[in-house]
Amino acid sequence: FDRETGRSLGPQPTQLRPRSRWQTTGSVSLYPETFLGGSHNFKVGYQLYWENTGTEWHNMASGDYRLIYDRVAGVSGTPAEMEAYNNPIVATANRMDQYAAYVQDRWMLGRVTLNMGLRWERYKSHIGEQTKEQGAFGGSGTFPALNVLAWNSFAPRVGVAWDLFGTGKSVFKATYGWFNHTMADDFALNYNQNARSVYRYRWRDLDGNND
Repeated sequence: FDRETGRSLGPQPTQLRPRSRWQTTGSVSLYPETFLGGSHNFKVGYQLYWENTGTEWHNMASGDYRLIYDRVAGVSGTPAEMEAYNNPIVATANRMDQYAAYVQDRWMLGRVTLNMGLRWERYKSHIGEQTKEQGAFGGSGTFPALNVLAWNSFAPRVGVAWDLFGTGKSVFKATYGWFNHTMADDFALNYNQNARSVYRYRWRDLDGNND
């Protein structure tokens, strides 16, 4: 890489982003025509997600490093530094589990319809146990599983629709909804010890072989 010209030659590091998500959802509905003075559409359900994502850097056939040139003392193309990478980084196990259960009802009372619901959610970000292989640079090791963060919260929602004159042409509507934020599926990446590191050294190329 030439800092002066911004030109990069030769093979580039390849980043892989393996991802998977297993999920299951289910619900059951009940439609009583008369209950508490009106008709209903009851529904209960669940949603489960198990997500896994990683950032992989495999060994490069050309070597896990990059040579850096610059303009030094007025001379262009002068060897200046080298960057070394602690490849290989494979099978990083950044995980996110999502659990949710909800209940909702559409309650019709004459000219008024109520839509009510309550959702419980749990988000868990964690890292599985991993082993780092030794490469040309950097270190190796085994890293234990780690629980990074867990959120538990409720999300209520309610809406009302009022047919003002019973004709279905003029309707007053109002809704309120609470939506919980979720951390991303790769949130645990920032806490994963099996991650890529870059080492930088001065380089003077004393033998003049450009390596």
